[in-house]
Amino acid sequence: MRDPDLVFLFHNMPDGAAAEPVSYRNDYLGIVQDVYRYDEVGKRTHVLPLLKQDLQEFARAWFATLREQGFFAPTAVRHILSL
Repeated sequence: MRDPDLVFLFHNMPDGAAAEPVSYRNDYLGIVQDVYRYDEVGKRTHVLPLLKQDLQEFARAWFATLREQGFFAPTAVRHILSL
C-alpha cells in the first residue's frame, strides 16, 4: 500500500505554467481515477468532465490547506530527496 496520490499534467501557458490534476489513487480505499482515457498509441480519446471538476476542486482545497499550514511560506525549508 502506498499513500494517496494526485498526479498533475503541466502545461506551458503564455502567462506561466499551469497544473491540471489528471488522476487520483488511494490504495486504502481501492480507488483509481483517471480524467482521460487513451488509445493503444497513447492518444487521448475521452475525458470525464465531472471527475476533472472534482479533482480540480480537491486540488484547490488541498493547496489551500497546505498554504494555511505554512508549506508555501518563504521560510519553509524544502529538501530535494531524489531527482
